[in-house]
Amino acid sequence: MLPGGDETGDLGPEGVIYIAAEDNATQRGVLVVSNEVSATLGIYTIEADIILDVNEYEVASNAFMIYPNPAKDQVFLNVTDDYKVYDLSGRFITKTENTNVLTIDSIPTGIYFIVNAKGSTQKLVVK
Repeated sequence: MLPGGDETGDLGPEGVIYIAAEDNATQRGVLVVSNEVSATLGIYTIEADIILDVNEYEVASNAFMIYPNPAKDQVFLNVTDDYKVYDLSGRFITKTENTNVLTIDSIPTGIYFIVNAKGSTQKLVVK
């Protein structure tokens, strides 16, 4: 037992194995979880196909990027547009029109959201 704790039993799985549908008799994906302390196995059937990644993606036409991020004095935007800046509480901080540079030297340190005229949002960290 760890000092200051009274935890007992299995605190986490010792091993996790995925067996693909084509590799077992049930023709379904199976997840096997082993617990060393209790000497038990958890066997779970996966009923649907799992997609863990997607090789192809499309960037939304209203998307924009900001850089550098985090920033201190100004950020650059890859699309010239109208932008508004909000804090984490949703309070309006400032706005710019028809620009691709945002001056942030008067904005206090924190996390903000930049929203373009099309409604796309990016997080900005001000140092």
